[in-house]
Amino acid sequence: IPWYATPFVRIHISKSIASSGLNNIKSLQKYRGPLMLIDGSADQITPPKFSTYLFKHSATPSGMKMLYISRGKHHGEALEDPGAVKQCKKFINEIVLAHK
Repeated sequence: IPWYATPFVRIHISKSIASSGLNNIKSLQKYRGPLMLIDGSADQITPPKFSTYLFKHSATPSGMKMLYISRGKHHGEALEDPGAVKQCKKFINEIVLAHK
């Protein structure tokens, strides 16, 4: 959420999700579908080392996953990088659509 929208936006996480013990690592160790992770190199909320770890330890076969780190971008800014948009298009065309 952009900083300027935070006074107007309320996010409520359902109790069932909050108490489920959602674990990204365990979830991705089971998931075998197409996977794209996008992160910013300056992201302090989800640091690139975390995205890299998830990418390496996911059950998705290597030909069906992609990791892109946007140089200098902070949390929520990665898609402002034209390179990230280009990689998203590549992921959709070469991985998602090719494996339908």
